[in-house]
Amino acid sequence: MDIIFLDELRDTVDYAVVVDRLRADLAAVHFNLIEALAEHVASYVLETFAVHWVRVSVAKLGMMPGVKRVGVIIERSL
Repeated sequence: MDIIFLDELRDTVDYAVVVDRLRADLAAVHFNLIEALAEHVASYVLETFAVHWVRVSVAKLGMMPGVKRVGVIIERSL
């Protein structure tokens, strides 16, 4: 299968829209675990936008002395 890369703005996701919608969605929910938050974000993006694959990175900053951040990165696809 050939992969074709297009250089057209109309073929991209508007990340400002993604951020705005995620902020609105996340204002109504609470997560105890960053893993659950990452799963929610991945599902939301896959279901809401015309994408087939997503990588989500979530980190907590300053959680442990001497450690800048701890986090999780997940990838999901349809």
